[in-house]
Amino acid sequence: MTTALAQPHPQLIVAHRGARQRAPENTMRAFEEARKCGADMIECDLRMLGDGTLVIMHDGFIGRRSLRTMTYGELKALCPADAVPPTLVEVLEFCKATGMLLDLELKEGGYERQILTLLDVHLPRSQVLITSFKDAAISTVTTLDSSWHTGLLLDMPRARSPRQPSRSLLERRIACGAEYLVLQRSLYRLRPAFIRQLEVDNVPFLVWTVNHRRSLARMIQDRKVHGIITDRPDVARIIRNRIDARRAIQGEGLA
Repeated sequence: MTTALAQPHPQLIVAHRGARQRAPENTMRAFEEARKCGADMIECDLRMLGDGTLVIMHDGFIGRRSLRTMTYGELKALCPADAVPPTLVEVLEFCKATGMLLDLELKEGGYERQILTLLDVHLPRSQVLITSFKDAAISTVTTLDSSWHTGLLLDMPRARSPRQPSRSLLERRIACGAEYLVLQRSLYRLRPAFIRQLEVDNVPFLVWTVNHRRSLARMIQDRKVHGIITDRPDVARIIRNRIDARRAIQGEGLA
């Protein structure tokens, strides 16, 4: 890794699909509202349309129609005026202009090279974290250019054995080459041994999706957590400011 991921605060506040409680999710308005809330990073979902346009959208269908059968013009015509999904280029230009960090979740694989080409043109490595639930997508990114920061998204395993999931999750990270893990909040809450192992192995991790005030406060106070992905970046920022103020009074500092 040539350049570290920018970390304006030890516990990043990541706006899940933007400030989605203030504006339609995954829209430029939601990302701008996230900036106003004081989020450090925006998280958004990436898909490809049938015409090759890379677009920010969580679901792969509108009604019964797949995005892979649409042009961008057709997609815009099907969306409400205030909820038109932006293109990846629009989001990259927004991040470049504002300095916002970007958590770019790849919802599918197959066009990783095209994504990296656009990222190269617009943003430095220090401003981007490329994430996915798909091990193969992360593996492809790291193979193409390991200088980009990557994170493997992990949900709570459903295996019966309480030990096997932790081992297999750690093995998956190593196999695909991910630098970060992005953990569903139940993994953080219910598997303390797994979290301790991440600390021992010096694996940075973020947690998703955290919305309750008590949970936000607990994770912001936990120095092992590198970032909290939330639908409530405004609330998270208020809580973090209060914790920072208390730390300053106690002489703890942020690090």
